[in-house]
Amino acid sequence: MTRHYWMGGNRSYEQDRFFEASLNKAQWQRAKSAEDWQACWYTGMPGPEYFEKVGPE
Repeated sequence: MTRHYWMGGNRSYEQDRFFEASLNKAQWQRAKSAEDWQACWYTGMPGPEYFEKVGPE
């Protein structure tokens, strides 16, 4: 069974390469979209507008 991984966020490939290298290539392939994955690697800081929408009430 092939599983899919997705990488997102504000980042460079240098932050992703260790995650991607740790996956067994025979079992994992990169997802085509952010909606279809079994493992996600999300790095980087979200934009300031995100913090305006979340936080303590």
